[in-house]
Amino acid sequence: MNLMLLLVGSVFLLLGVYMLCDYLWYVHNAVKTQGRISRVDEYQSKDSDRRVRTLYRPYFEFSVHNMRYEVKSNTSYYRKTMKEDDQVDILFIPGNENSARLARANNPVMACMFIVLGLPALYLGVAS
Repeated sequence: MNLMLLLVGSVFLLLGVYMLCDYLWYVHNAVKTQGRISRVDEYQSKDSDRRVRTLYRPYFEFSVHNMRYEVKSNTSYYRKTMKEDDQVDILFIPGNENSARLARANNPVMACMFIVLGLPALYLGVAS
């Protein structure tokens, strides 16, 4: 039994399952509404290989019961895929509007990647 592979596989699998559960819970409980991109911040970030990349983080706004909310997206993009005043779909939990998400950024792909990477590592950790 290889403890390092077992540990890495377990961490990846648990993280993937947590992310997938969060996604499913959010989709089940969220309300969908229309909003618009209010601005897009551009910032620099260093990768693990020390290359500097430009990233774009959108801010979006929407209204619920005559209350206007502006939220910084929890997702950044390598390309400027959204422009100011673009119309977008927003997902939010009633009563927790300040934690709203862009509908297009709320997907299970990353969770599935962690699960797919965790399962073989876990298997190899147990089998070896």
